[in-house]
Amino acid sequence: MTSGDTLYGHARTPASHEAFSGRTHELAVLQQEFGQACEGTPRLVLVDGPGGIGKSALVRRFLDTAGDACVLQASGEENESALPCGVLAQFVGQSPIPIPDCLGSLVRTPRSAPGTLPPLAAGFGLLDLLSELQDKGPVILVLDDAHWADSASLNALTFALRRLRVDKVLAIVTARDPQAPQLPEGIRRLLADVRTRRIPLHGLSPDELASLGAQLWNDRLPHSASVRLRDHTHGNPLHARALLDQVPSHVLRDVTTPLPAPRSYAMLVLANLAECGPQALRLVQAVSVLGLSCPLGTAASLARVTAPLPALERAVKAGLLKETQPGAVPEIAFPHPLVHAAVYQDIGPAHRADLHTRAAALVDDDYASLRHRVLAATGPDEHLAAALAACARREAATGQWAVAGTHLRHASRVATTGMERDRLAVEAVEALLLDGRVHESAELAAGLPTGADPALRGYVRGYVA
Repeated sequence: MTSGDTLYGHARTPASHEAFSGRTHELAVLQQEFGQACEGTPRLVLVDGPGGIGKSALVRRFLDTAGDACVLQASGEENESALPCGVLAQFVGQSPIPIPDCLGSLVRTPRSAPGTLPPLAAGFGLLDLLSELQDKGPVILVLDDAHWADSASLNALTFALRRLRVDKVLAIVTARDPQAPQLPEGIRRLLADVRTRRIPLHGLSPDELASLGAQLWNDRLPHSASVRLRDHTHGNPLHARALLDQVPSHVLRDVTTPLPAPRSYAMLVLANLAECGPQALRLVQAVSVLGLSCPLGTAASLARVTAPLPALERAVKAGLLKETQPGAVPEIAFPHPLVHAAVYQDIGPAHRADLHTRAAALVDDDYASLRHRVLAATGPDEHLAAALAACARREAATGQWAVAGTHLRHASRVATTGMERDRLAVEAVEALLLDGRVHESAELAAGLPTGADPALRGYVRGYVA
């Protein structure tokens, strides 16, 4: 396998690890803050957001535009958070000039741990170092993953930053939660100060995810697929990139095929699920079959769990479910679509089909019942195809082209004859076109077999054109 290949054959670009999309406003804010620092107004910027949202990637992209500024970077590490002055030693070790004598104990050989310093001495030492460095130009101090940094380093950093006055220093701190209780009170107050510029990061938009996909495998996702990817990952770049790497292109494009969770994410979810016990396991699996949310009673009936509350409590504590409507008729839901995907994809095919078959009889809504029948199907089914087609035509009559197109595509897949399959596919193309989903329509039309009725093929291709 060459460096440009992947398991699924995507045409990856050589610099795929450098793919970056969106964040135009956030980059402009960082550049504005850097401009003030260059003029002698020290600035502190907080970049915060959940894991994988792109905090480090944003800072790296900004540093590419920082010219000849002196950059000192350090990062917290969960396994080293108890190592005193570990982060401070990272800063000191990158200094291009001789370091102050009071910081000398922090510089060790690569195999030894950094020394320790009294908090005031460490803070004074860092302040002296920053003063010396800026004589040659502006300084950018970057602390990544502050929530995992050691307290001694954070206290020294707080001491130094509070005493900058007319210095050419831009400090950038990234954290998942800047008010996390494990952070020292001083750094929490500093990050919450009105003078600190906060840049909260949110998920990427569908267009930004489509751009990311185009950078990664020279192919841009259609808008409908990008919207689905955004909903599935909440726009988290780490999760989106993992799926772009792991999932075949045709699955990403086919909005009727469920998306999985990234492998590493799924492993964590399933490890938590395994520790919850058999009752909670069955309950969580039942919810995943019913959808992202459902009434607790319906899930308990499908799971055949007679005492659902203890099982629900274990699942909630494990972060697998949440109560969205407590009370007499409680509603439960997954906290994230990726948790749902991880659980659902892990259910064996036979057990999953059985759950969907029983769910079709449990739910009251005809649309939901049809969905379960489709997901339980193992091959052509004349009655199911007829039910889906009838439902789609009722929806089309009221202008619900999106759901009509989806139902017609499902009907085509379970049709029992080639002629019926092709005719339903043509109706699906018409519905998708009327919904504005031209790319999907074109792909569906191109997928008609060469043996299909020439009149149907000519009609649908002309309609798409």
